[in-house]
Amino acid sequence: MSTTSHALPDDIETLKRLLIGRDEMIAKLVAEIARLKRWRFGRSAERMDATLLQLQLALADLQVTVAADVSDQASVPVEESTRALPT
Repeated sequence: MSTTSHALPDDIETLKRLLIGRDEMIAKLVAEIARLKRWRFGRSAERMDATLLQLQLALADLQVTVAADVSDQASVPVEESTRALPT
């Protein structure tokens, strides 16, 4: 689910919506993992364990993507990121 900077839209509002959507997905996965952990020792513990593992892997992927996005942004010097493009 990694997104390169070339695939990202240039519109700030669209970027904000993408970021909010990603943050909402992370919050949803964290809540679902917490719920499954509470039910872990119920009747269908094995099935829950598999679901829990899948959700934790999805969350880890999202967190890696967030970290990669942050490091990609940090690698662009400020003076280059604010310089006007030649017309």
